[in-house]
Amino acid sequence: MLAHPPPRSAASARCSEPSGSATVRASHARLPPAAMRSVRSPLLSSAGLTPTRRSDLSSTLANRAGGVRVRRAAADAAGLGVATDLETDAISMQMALRNIEDGTSAIDVADGGMREVETLLQRLRSLAMAGSSETLADEERAYLDDEAAALTEELERTVISTRFGGEPLLATGAVDIMLLADTSASMGAELPVAAVELANLRDRLLSEGLSVRTGVAQVNTNASGGDPIDGSETLTPLDDDVAATDAALASLWVTGAGQMDPYTVLLDQSGITPLAGRNGPEENPFGGPSVQKILIYVSDTGLEASLTSVTEAQTAVRLASAGFRVYATTQIPRFQAVFDGITDATNGLLKHLDPSGSNLTALVDAIGDDILKRSDRTEPFTVQTGIHDSIDDRLSLDIPVSLSTTSLGIEDLSLATVSDARAALTALDGAFVVLNRARSTVGAAWNRLHAAGNNIKSIREAVESGESQIRDADMAELTSQSGLEQLMLQTGIVAQMQAAQLHRDAIPALLG
Repeated sequence: MLAHPPPRSAASARCSEPSGSATVRASHARLPPAAMRSVRSPLLSSAGLTPTRRSDLSSTLANRAGGVRVRRAAADAAGLGVATDLETDAISMQMALRNIEDGTSAIDVADGGMREVETLLQRLRSLAMAGSSETLADEERAYLDDEAAALTEELERTVISTRFGGEPLLATGAVDIMLLADTSASMGAELPVAAVELANLRDRLLSEGLSVRTGVAQVNTNASGGDPIDGSETLTPLDDDVAATDAALASLWVTGAGQMDPYTVLLDQSGITPLAGRNGPEENPFGGPSVQKILIYVSDTGLEASLTSVTEAQTAVRLASAGFRVYATTQIPRFQAVFDGITDATNGLLKHLDPSGSNLTALVDAIGDDILKRSDRTEPFTVQTGIHDSIDDRLSLDIPVSLSTTSLGIEDLSLATVSDARAALTALDGAFVVLNRARSTVGAAWNRLHAAGNNIKSIREAVESGESQIRDADMAELTSQSGLEQLMLQTGIVAQMQAAQLHRDAIPALLG
């Protein structure tokens, strides 16, 4: 069996090395660092291991990891600006789509309310059909009338309560207007003007989207003292709105001097309880939950002005606290002071009445301007469907629509008699016309929103695609580039190893 040779010690190993090798190592150790760098630098640069190359590889790997091409402005200053604008537009378009969805939701709520109104109108017409037959007894006809009154109230409640985000969808601002006119013989020229102007005022307010109820009360100051005004001299309807108010002043008494007390008239017509100790009519409150209540007092005689200023002030406070505004006109200057306190307290207006009635026309025009200025009628909903502040970037929905009993023409619907029931059929047919027109308006608005939404979606997709082309990385290109740069790095490492070997081989040659 062969025996292993004993291990050599480090000293003996060094002693066995050729003398030349020891000389080379010693000489290498004595070379200055600058000489060593002069040998390595060209080799490393040629191998692609410069700081720029290493930075490029790091950037490529970071872009590939994040999936983006432009991570900072320095990478593509112009491209980043364009991409940021496109991204902002895409985000804004997403919010525009939300606006459109909210708009369609509002329309859906409005359409649901309209379906309920339609159901109520259909039931009302069925009752009117039944009441149009003469085969019913008075008691049975009263049942029909009671149900019709309840359904009319429910219709008004449905219209008011149909809201989206707290905003009404089927109701606009409302105003009740009562014209109190002296019908004594001396008013013959002014009364026709007053009737025409009130009708014009009603038409103007309706055209502005308000729900309007109007009426005319005749006050005959020529009645003898202490006698009640009879039914023929009480209320005269100016239009179909006030057909149910003919007897409201049947028990209104004139003063002992044969003149009407203006304060009592104003309070009576407002439905406010008259002052203690004075007779008053049946209450004639203005119809519905009115937003504005207007009393217009027209007279060419000096109505009773004997009440104390305290009573005048009390009347003004009552009217103002109940939400009324009083507009008055009289032909006698010394009696204008009678109305000053009331018109001032209620933010109304007082004008002198001239024989031609031109001041009355100016007064009614001023009333119309004031009503519209104060009105809380809801403007048509607009939806921001575009991303800029221009009319083309907004869409009007044409809601709210007014479906109040006044707008439908059924605020005074009655089935008390055969003739009333037959008249109700005609009124309800007109109500269906108004309802159908409103539903078609709302349906068209829904279709417009749907089309606008589809357009925004297609535009947003194109914008997002354009932004992606600028900002996002081409993964295939980055993968290829990073592979190339990694290959160059590996090649550089091999080159560095070879350079080290070359360095060891070159030193002896350099030393001679």
